[in-house]
Amino acid sequence: MIKRFLEQKICDHTGSAKAILLFGARQVGKTTLLEHLNCVPYEKTLYLNGDESV
Repeated sequence: MIKRFLEQKICDHTGSAKAILLFGARQVGKTTLLEHLNCVPYEKTLYLNGDESV
């Protein structure tokens, strides 16, 4: 996976009392980025999918 500059910024802000929102265009690797972060505590993570079901 390509090292992204946002990885460190996201890790620096995890554990704070604020929410981190990751949004962007389709198929740019948002989900993949979150899945590969080791600093995100998954037991305290809420993952919301904004896609509409048809």
